[in-house]
Amino acid sequence: MFIPIDQTDNTSIIVTSILFQPLMEVDENLEFAPMLADSIETEDKSGLHRKAE
Repeated sequence: MFIPIDQTDNTSIIVTSILFQPLMEVDENLEFAPMLADSIETEDKSGLHRKAE
C-alpha cells in the first residue's frame, strides 16, 4: 500500500514531493504561504491565510 506521508528513503521523499504538492509552504520569513489552497481557516483562531496577489 502506498502512503505518501510515510516515505523513509530519499528517492521516495523527492518523488512524493514532486507528485503531491502541499496546501501550504513556509516562505523565506518562516511564515505559512498558500500553495494549492487559496486560503485555509484554522481552528486556533489565528486567522485566514491568503495568497498574495
